[in-house]
Amino acid sequence: MLFGGFLVYYAPNLRVFIDDRCELYRDESLLAYVNADCRKIEYWASKYGVSSALTQSGSAMDICLKGKKAWVRLTSTTTANLYEKKE
Repeated sequence: MLFGGFLVYYAPNLRVFIDDRCELYRDESLLAYVNADCRKIEYWASKYGVSSALTQSGSAMDICLKGKKAWVRLTSTTTANLYEKKE
């Protein structure tokens, strides 16, 4: 969510799964995102065709993807990691 608005602004042709414009999402969607575990993340990736993820370093999503063989970390900084899902 932290980087979604950034991507919407600087890469408008990318499809973003979620961003910081919380007024666009219903409470249920936001709660599901905040409470997501690794199974839910994998489910969303499959259902919505997510093939890359920009995560905040050390976040629950970052830790989840780091532990999955299907996700490869392409690059990282102290604040973020970029992952790509292997085919």
